[in-house]
Amino acid sequence: MAGCSGEETDEFQSVFGSSDFQLTPELRKKAEEELQEKEEWRERDIAALRDLVADDADLNSRMDDEFLLRFLRARKFDYDSSFQMLQQYYWTRARHQHLFDRLLPSTQERVLRHGLQMVLPQRDPNGCRVFVFRPGAWDPSAVTMDDIFISNVLLLEHMAREQATQVCGVVAIQDFTGFGFHQMKHFTTEHIRRMISILQGSFPLRFKGFHFVFEPRVFYWAFAAVKPFLSKKLADRLYFHGSNLKSLHAHFPRDSLPAELGGSAPGYGGDELARQLLDSEHYFAEHNRYGYTADSGGVAEPPAACRPRYYPGAFCMQSGDEDD
Repeated sequence: MAGCSGEETDEFQSVFGSSDFQLTPELRKKAEEELQEKEEWRERDIAALRDLVADDADLNSRMDDEFLLRFLRARKFDYDSSFQMLQQYYWTRARHQHLFDRLLPSTQERVLRHGLQMVLPQRDPNGCRVFVFRPGAWDPSAVTMDDIFISNVLLLEHMAREQATQVCGVVAIQDFTGFGFHQMKHFTTEHIRRMISILQGSFPLRFKGFHFVFEPRVFYWAFAAVKPFLSKKLADRLYFHGSNLKSLHAHFPRDSLPAELGGSAPGYGGDELARQLLDSEHYFAEHNRYGYTADSGGVAEPPAACRPRYYPGAFCMQSGDEDD
């Protein structure tokens, strides 16, 4: 495993909420080589980002080291780019406040127990967390698209608290077993845009790959609506396996995958995931206190020298040229 497992336990719950920046030797090496992170400079780097954030008078941001470090790692310790991502992160929350006001595990317990999502206990060979989503198991009469968005973001926020995941990243497997017109007709352009805005430039995680399995013909019609919104970098990280599980297993050890994906790990289920998130209710309630002030009108345009290639309000979502 490319130096990302280190001594970290595979128990998903046990590593959350830790503010310990002492990565394992393997992770420290990976962070230095891939992210330009140096332990002896970390305090200086966090302080530099904190100064940039403090200059945004409209933003009430979290300022703790652990939170700011996520953005530095996601943007390879480039201060301006990290600051822009943090602005976009909070702007996205302000833009969709009606959704993010519900970003609490207690509001999504029913959805989480529905079993649409899971996070595999075992990382992939590159040390990435593996997120599984099952759009074909979705019953639109029981779970709304807004619920899916909120619960997906809850899981991303949950994973973003892990030190190893900040360094190594996340990969996603989309299992389209059972997906058809019944689900596809509920996918709206607005939902597509807001989910891609999370993946492209406004969330402090490194998204390293998206794998699609058992995708039916109707999937490609839906994908045609998504493709125009994707950056080239993100598009290059898409893998389409169809019913060829051997192709999927070339990327993920079979003993890490659930039985439904040809593996030997426990099958799909959402009860344990719901329990872990509910245990973090207080964390999310505190986290949700921050953001742009109600009268700020969104993200103030940054100076031209560090202006991002996407602009709040336009949804021209280009993620830039960073090789994360």
